[in-house]
Amino acid sequence: MSPQSWPHRRLRCLTLAATLILGLAQPLLATGQTGAASSAPAPILIGATRSESGRQSDASRLMHRGMDLWLADLRERGGLLNRPIKLVVADDASSPEAAAAAYRRMLAEGVSLFVSPYSSDLTLAVQEALAGEDYAMVSVASDPQIWQGGEPRIFGLYTPADQNMVPALAIAQQSGYRRVGIAHLDARFPAAVALGAKREAERLGLTALPPIVYQENGDYDAVARQLLASRPDVVLVGSYLEDAVQLSAAARRVGLAPSMLIFSGGPALRDYGQALGQRNVTGVLSTAQWMRSVRFPGAFDFGFRYREQHRIYPSYDAAGGYAALQVLDSAVRLAGSADASAIRSQLAQMKFRSILGHYRVDSSGRQIAKDTYVVQWQDGHISLVWPPQLARWELALPFKGFAGD
Repeated sequence: MSPQSWPHRRLRCLTLAATLILGLAQPLLATGQTGAASSAPAPILIGATRSESGRQSDASRLMHRGMDLWLADLRERGGLLNRPIKLVVADDASSPEAAAAAYRRMLAEGVSLFVSPYSSDLTLAVQEALAGEDYAMVSVASDPQIWQGGEPRIFGLYTPADQNMVPALAIAQQSGYRRVGIAHLDARFPAAVALGAKREAERLGLTALPPIVYQENGDYDAVARQLLASRPDVVLVGSYLEDAVQLSAAARRVGLAPSMLIFSGGPALRDYGQALGQRNVTGVLSTAQWMRSVRFPGAFDFGFRYREQHRIYPSYDAAGGYAALQVLDSAVRLAGSADASAIRSQLAQMKFRSILGHYRVDSSGRQIAKDTYVVQWQDGHISLVWPPQLARWELALPFKGFAGD
């Protein structure tokens, strides 16, 4: 090594030593154990619950994976309004009562910015528990009952549930199908999907049969036989993942094979094909709120980084978790404040494109700009088939029924 390089080497060593010292000091600053901590800006708190157990546990876990990726991105960016961000997360066990208690507790502890729980049942319970309180929430739940009058505190991210099947019914009408069978799980989101589907079918001049309501872990074979007896051209199902799997298995057992079979989200997840056999579900359709092939800003990058971390491409639930915090992030930056009322004002009027798509709400906080996509199982993979201008694969109809193992 030449003598001239020694000063540079010494400078690098001093820089490394300083970096190590600062790195060791950071935990003390974060916990307030040094005198310097008092000058550090207070974190902006964002609260949410995660379902560690129960019906929503799988989807909630995926949603929080997306949220965690956003948090990592924000930390790399240096925070928000020159302040760090802290996610405050509690377990709601898929229980409305537990969710309501958790959000009340977070609010009492100084949290006023929130992302909703995963499901509509839980979100409505939280909304009731926080009535009259000062907070702002971006909601991944989509039951239209959330936006029933009053000054909004909850702002929708997804297409409202009663609009979920609009593209499916457009496909049915254009395909010449007339008779529409409808079934739904006895829960708020699936019921709203079914009610909206019935209204839209009737608006289009199709014959909408009376919806069949079923219970979680109920007699799925009886539901499938009831649908079979009504001789529908199309069957629309308001469902979550597990009951979509169970009803599909029952349809295979009883021979239910309408020309078009579509669920509200479940088959858009790879877990659906893994449960039934990917080659056995060819032709099944699902609505979806996001596909990584739709080129919204950052969506492809999000999908790549998520796959690098989790060894699987993200679902729309993961994208929704990331996008909910993107929207909240944008509102905070536009407001220049973390004050809940200022954030509400921005959420009410702003237009934004997240990785999930367009964000814009009406005066009630209901989402009015988000598109819904239709995907179909084809050759063992999930294919985007609607709308036609974005489709990467051709829609394949009629559905030919479930294959056996």
